[in-house]
Amino acid sequence: MNDDFATYATNLIKENFNKKTWPRLMGEAGSYFWNRLPDHVDRLTRPGVRDKVNAVVGNAMSEGTNWASDALLQMGLTAADLAMAPETGGGSIIAHPITSFVANQMKDAAQSYFIDPVLYEFADKGVDLGHRIPVPKSYYGSPLQKGVQAVDKKVTNAAQYVSEKHPRNKINRAAGKAAHDLGVKHGRSNGK
Repeated sequence: MNDDFATYATNLIKENFNKKTWPRLMGEAGSYFWNRLPDHVDRLTRPGVRDKVNAVVGNAMSEGTNWASDALLQMGLTAADLAMAPETGGGSIIAHPITSFVANQMKDAAQSYFIDPVLYEFADKGVDLGHRIPVPKSYYGSPLQKGVQAVDKKVTNAAQYVSEKHPRNKINRAAGKAAHDLGVKHGRSNGK
């Protein structure tokens, strides 16, 4: 009996992993890369260890909120599926991996524009952990401070590199430049 159940459970996990979990994991990785990574690295481009600490706190709050909203989204899709098509047992198009993927992309984009800025501001001003950490006077001018500053500079440079090379940021910069050029060309008053 135990061997039969173990075989059944293993096969069930394999089947569901291949059909549902793998597309969701790939969708989540893509969503992180496109929606959240640019914001996360942008926060890490600010020089200074205290700002880095606040950036990490804000990024962690963003990821925690994203994880919770992902779970709520999946539960909502499954509940809607069971309510609208109970005969499918949660297997209709409402809870299909493609629907989940599209819904997750839309939810992540909305979070990136509307929720994350509030979380980041709260991390900087409400929590402000970076400026709450006490620093002994012996730290200033010490080899430890020099080492921390060197690491901080490397993290800042790496974050700036990722920020400059990220495709979403490149598109936004190009769109911003095109909009600026269009405004300069057509925004003159009195034809001047």
